[in-house]
Amino acid sequence: MSTVTRTEWKTRRDTDLPLECEDCTLEQWRRQLEAPIRYSDEGASKFSEATSACSATGYEYVKPTTYYNTTLPMDMDMDMETSLESFATSVPTPTP
Repeated sequence: MSTVTRTEWKTRRDTDLPLECEDCTLEQWRRQLEAPIRYSDEGASKFSEATSACSATGYEYVKPTTYYNTTLPMDMDMDMETSLESFATSVPTPTP
């Protein structure tokens, strides 16, 4: 049984494929594209280019139909400090 040092383990690979073409990379990328919160047209385009360049098959994905908006509407002005104050409870300050 041979001993592998940590440095060797981190750099040792069982394939000559570029890291971008390995299944672990392409599969993770495919899963991200199927997640509504992670999907982007730009990412999908890059993924298509990568799978083509790698001659990789079997990485089809379903484009999500639900999109999440992480920004507030323009007409909604929200001051976090003000809104958080309403959730604060008054706790007496302990005296020594």
